[in-house]
Amino acid sequence: MRKNLFIIILLFIGINSFAGIVPIETARKVAVNFYYERANAVKPISLESVRITQEFTEMQSVTPAYYVFNIGLDKGYIIVSAESNTIPVLAYSFEKNYYAENISPSFNWIVRSYKNEIIETREKNMEATDEINGLWETYSNSAFKSTSSIATVSPLLASITWDQGCYYNALVPANTDATYCNHNPTGCVATAMAMIMKYNAWPAQGQGSYSYNHSGNGFTNNYGVLSANFGSSTYNWASMPENVISANAEVAKIMYHCGIAVEMSYDVNGSGAPVGPANASWPTAQKAFVNYFKYPTASYFAKSSFTDANWKTKIKTDIDASHPILYAGDDGSAGHAFVLDGYQGTSNDYYHFNFGWSGYANGYFYLTAITPNPGGIGGGTYNFSSNQEGIFGIVKSTSGIETIDAHASVDVYPNPSNGLFNINLSNFKDSKVKIEVYNLIGEKVWENNLNKENTMINLTQLTKGVYYLSLKSSNITLTKKITIVK
Repeated sequence: MRKNLFIIILLFIGINSFAGIVPIETARKVAVNFYYERANAVKPISLESVRITQEFTEMQSVTPAYYVFNIGLDKGYIIVSAESNTIPVLAYSFEKNYYAENISPSFNWIVRSYKNEIIETREKNMEATDEINGLWETYSNSAFKSTSSIATVSPLLASITWDQGCYYNALVPANTDATYCNHNPTGCVATAMAMIMKYNAWPAQGQGSYSYNHSGNGFTNNYGVLSANFGSSTYNWASMPENVISANAEVAKIMYHCGIAVEMSYDVNGSGAPVGPANASWPTAQKAFVNYFKYPTASYFAKSSFTDANWKTKIKTDIDASHPILYAGDDGSAGHAFVLDGYQGTSNDYYHFNFGWSGYANGYFYLTAITPNPGGIGGGTYNFSSNQEGIFGIVKSTSGIETIDAHASVDVYPNPSNGLFNINLSNFKDSKVKIEVYNLIGEKVWENNLNKENTMINLTQLTKGVYYLSLKSSNITLTKKITIVK
């Protein structure tokens, strides 16, 4: 009898051992174990190599709301809830460390939503589900064993870490604030659009034109008529580095064109534009992709029209097909847009966000409600999972080659290859064709002239990786992404 009573007491203690505020010592264990498990899904590491180098505590008055732990030297960060009645891990990253002084408004919105959900969980005395209790038990265990397999799609944009400020905003209206090199920020919508198009290296040339008067219709600043002729503009993706550290006319052009296409409201405190909805009578990012940048299947959807499960399936379908999503949300006072370009786990809701903030705070975030009640806090006010929307199906209109002359084409095969590529040109009116190869930071690494339609080029001297192959004649420019494997 006494033995049975002892077992019952142990079970009771096990289930309730995390009720209430989570001490930082427990949060550290959770952070190390969870980071180790998730990082191992990308590349093998040892548990001993996961070292916490900095700690931050976000407070709710005098009570901790969540903890942020930096891992190593720019090996990422992990955010752990300080409330045991929510899920343990809110977000994590394998990229840069967390820097409180340099985080994007979009990141701020998300973590503020997490904090508000934690506060409301406490105010309503919500109790953790068995699943949440199980997660705390698992990841706080000193004898933690990693899950053998975690479904992972690594960030599609990889090292594309563009921004809204200096160099990116060189063509947007000027202001007297030196924060952004005396120009307004490009806006999160324009930056997200431009990064997705950089990833696709598409289009080589836009279509149509648009102009609007930035002096009325609710615009704060008077910048007069702003316009762009997309149809007469070409975009040299190969000359756009993945991270801009000096003036770059091509990057500035696509950023400005994205802003014009969505009728950006430019302001030094933040430039804004709508992503949707689908039936809007005003310019939106979805319309811009279709009408000006040759993405005919780009479509707008709001999360409110889906169940959580169906929304996650929709996201997974695009990411599995290597199609980044322009993702957005609204906190009631401002909109936020960024790129959703990866995920980890098929049921745990962690999705990778690229905030367009020079890579700072990019990471995996818990997408649905962090609280015990499915779909939110039982009618509560603060729910990050609400007011979400996205542009899906951002797929270029051909198989990957665009020509300024609609009759010209090029085939590059095999692709990927070990460095030997066959080039097959069709309908080039000019017999003189220059071929150039650029790496991902925009450096020209090889060039030659082609004197016949069918030839082989030898790039075996280049290291393995992704490159852009550009073919130019007097009236045609073609760009093709190639991959060298060794």
